[in-house]
Amino acid sequence: MSVSSKADLVRSQLNLKNLRRHDPLIQEIMGSTPYVTVYYNMGADWVKTGIEGPMFLFSRSSTPRYGFFVLNRQGLEYVQEFLTPESDVKVEGDFILYEPHGEAGQSLLFLPLSLVLGG
Repeated sequence: MSVSSKADLVRSQLNLKNLRRHDPLIQEIMGSTPYVTVYYNMGADWVKTGIEGPMFLFSRSSTPRYGFFVLNRQGLEYVQEFLTPESDVKVEGDFILYEPHGEAGQSLLFLPLSLVLGG
């Protein structure tokens, strides 16, 4: 195993351990991106929340089975959301728009899509 492969494995294990401190039911990190900025949709305007950092897509051992987590590097507040059949996820250009249970005002923006999907 190369040095970079070992470093990636250790980083992945540390990230999983850190996520499990917030949610012990997380089983696996399915994908990630090193940096996102969270914006909330407030009607006609997008408002920057100050939550910025790596985002992880994960699976859990219990329902809801999937979700994502943004570890905030700018403060103590973080974002954890669960993906359910009621969640509204749209891909528009390079952005992923997420609305939990279709609730306006709770939209989140993520960029770039290729990093989130591991491409």
